[in-house]
Amino acid sequence: QFFCNTPETLLESLDNCKPEVCGDKLLMCGKSPCWRYATNYTYLTWAKTPNQKRYAQRIQAAGDDECNDLVDSATGPVDMLSKIAAKKKKSGGSEPTVGCIKFNCQLMVDAVLGSELGIAPNNGGCTNEKNVKPDALATACPCNAELSLLNLQKLTDFTSLCGNIAQGLMSDAVFESILKASKEPCYAEAYVKRKHNQTANDFKSINNDVNCSFLTNAVDTAFHWFSEEKVQEGLNPHFRVKRPCKTLFCDVFSETLTSQICQWSSDKKLKDFSAADHALIEQECTATDFSKQTVCNQLTIRGWTPSWCSGVVTVTSPPTSPPGNVQIRRLAETTSTTLPPCGTSDVGNLLCGAAKSDGPAAEPLLLTDQTQVWTLANATSTSHRQAQQGQMPHEEKNPGTTPTQVAREGRLQHSTPTPAPLDNQLQDVPPTAQLERRLQNPAPAPAPSPDLQDYSTTAWSTCTCLFQCIDGVKTRAVVCPPGERCKEPKPSMVQNCVCGHCSKCMLIILKIIAYTSFGEVGFCLIAFLCFLKISKLGEDDFSEIGICTKIVGCCCRGIPCIVKSLVWVIMYMMLFLVFEVVVPNFQKDCSTSQNLKVATAIIAIVWGLQLLFGFTFKRFKKMPPWLHNPTTSNFMKMILAPLRAIGP
Repeated sequence: QFFCNTPETLLESLDNCKPEVCGDKLLMCGKSPCWRYATNYTYLTWAKTPNQKRYAQRIQAAGDDECNDLVDSATGPVDMLSKIAAKKKKSGGSEPTVGCIKFNCQLMVDAVLGSELGIAPNNGGCTNEKNVKPDALATACPCNAELSLLNLQKLTDFTSLCGNIAQGLMSDAVFESILKASKEPCYAEAYVKRKHNQTANDFKSINNDVNCSFLTNAVDTAFHWFSEEKVQEGLNPHFRVKRPCKTLFCDVFSETLTSQICQWSSDKKLKDFSAADHALIEQECTATDFSKQTVCNQLTIRGWTPSWCSGVVTVTSPPTSPPGNVQIRRLAETTSTTLPPCGTSDVGNLLCGAAKSDGPAAEPLLLTDQTQVWTLANATSTSHRQAQQGQMPHEEKNPGTTPTQVAREGRLQHSTPTPAPLDNQLQDVPPTAQLERRLQNPAPAPAPSPDLQDYSTTAWSTCTCLFQCIDGVKTRAVVCPPGERCKEPKPSMVQNCVCGHCSKCMLIILKIIAYTSFGEVGFCLIAFLCFLKISKLGEDDFSEIGICTKIVGCCCRGIPCIVKSLVWVIMYMMLFLVFEVVVPNFQKDCSTSQNLKVATAIIAIVWGLQLLFGFTFKRFKKMPPWLHNPTTSNFMKMILAPLRAIGP
């Protein structure tokens, strides 16, 4: 465990931790700092022990080859979740596993919204309570770049994919950040400015009005909001927007008329403003003077006079600004389609009530979850224009299935052909039970018939973990030959394992010293008991020596030599360990571990004390004559000299 405290150090470079070097597969090897820190944070917070919420999902994800392939190709948490969503759609929901989806959903949310990595609390810098970042980056927010990768399309996909895990992505701050990144500056800035000018009660009402949020995401200009509202009311009689939201968009439209960000003279989306749009706004926003003359005069001042304003303009149009004076850059854009009217499409309209099987009546739509709005947000953006032209967008159908979406008890639900069994397991079973259910051997089956074939198995894979020194899984293929029936129970396809430290340091020396020391202690204990036995024997006991006494005597003569030999063996290994720790370029990771240095110092001190005791007893305690081993060979005397020097 000397090299397990700071995984980000080892994982910085592929050269340090690739499987051929490490022996294990570390999924975070060579990934971005944000992804490594977020993985460590999610592991410590949600998935370290079996009783934590994401533990079983982490283990399942590590054993999912498809999931691991996505990790290899992804560049960060947001990109990983995008690839998971695409993979799930391509496979019809069968891949990747639920564990892979949920663990990476949690990881992405921690990366983007976590106070240690993404959004700094009160703009005072991120924290480092879990110590997942180096001290030098304690207040840094390394995942800010991941937040900038989000747009309304991705957020909609992630909300649908992750469910309740992604609820934090629906916060007002994230909503506004994504709106600014995905919509035209004119629309986004006007919305944010006027929303924060609302009263506290109106602000709360707007945030809780899911239909309001749906329309906000569905359109690109303030005046399109009103026409889109009418379109949705025509599609679903139960579609309603609260008055504070409508008042807000009256203010937003007013802001766009005067804001210098809004370039009415050159912006094609703004120049779609028609006489019908104006008439609708004038009808809905009675508290503000949006008469034809007022609006046309304001537009003329802004450098554009619509054709339908002919004859009512009483101001002179200013010179058109030279091109290039104001540069507006579109950061991101979401595509959308028009929702079909209720009952006109086999795909169905999300805003329609659930059609009862015994009649055409529809249940009222009661949207109470902010998540639903984000899921619906991309359903429409330019539907008022398409409806006027009689156009309906092309919708791709999944052959063989007819997915429907219904609204029951105030919640949108997707009905799919068959729910995956593992989905139910992960949702309804505690994390520890999930892991046991997946990894334990199947219950014993009846005695197999001699005619059944054995399953064919491959060798176990390398251990796959998020990073070093944590538990992971090994996998193997278990198949039954085509056309054959195989004996039950089926062999396990998953096995628990623990990834090693993957450091460049020969810690085997430390293990040898430990084993040798334990062996030395064992021999010393045996020698102590033997000498204790001999010390209790009298002269008469030696008149007749039995076999047990002879064995005790042999131990008294031989074991001290073994103990002394082990002392010198430990010395040579200890010197090698000191060399590893002291010389930086010999084993580079050895010299960076403070814990290993402390362990080496303790070993050296204990060995020195042992040697000191040996010299002391050699001087003050004489060896009994019956233990003396006479030798006349000068060579043997030279060999035995180190042994005789450290004890009687």
